[in-house]
Amino acid sequence: MVQIRSVKAIVAACCSLLFVFAAAADDFKTIDGKEYKNVTVSRVEPDGIVIAFSRGIVKLPFAELSPEIQKKYGYDEEQAKTFAAKVAQDQQDIYLQTEAEKEKQAKIREAEEQIRQNEKRIAANEGKIEPRSSKQLPDTNCS
Repeated sequence: MVQIRSVKAIVAACCSLLFVFAAAADDFKTIDGKEYKNVTVSRVEPDGIVIAFSRGIVKLPFAELSPEIQKKYGYDEEQAKTFAAKVAQDQQDIYLQTEAEKEKQAKIREAEEQIRQNEKRIAANEGKIEPRSSKQLPDTNCS
């Protein structure tokens, strides 16, 4: 009985949180006039806010938001620049790793093709080679 009450309490608490989040939906307007209605802030990053709204999920850079919203969500221009530089570097690193992996795979395919070609040549040559005559080896039995 105690477990059922605990589960009910947890479910009730979760529902309450969902209602609070639903009630806390905001409207955002970018400095160029684009509007986002009934927005839920999913995450705040140093360079922008990730929001969920009726048409999907989007990241709004702080540079495109009003100073009031920037202040509300703790925007710091230097932190944003550092964050953006790190993200760009991470993306470059991933790109370079991907390209290196593609090159490695291409070399492996090339080596596999070379092996197939060599196997075909060996098989073709085996058909052309005449068997050697079998000579009797002298008996080396030392009895």
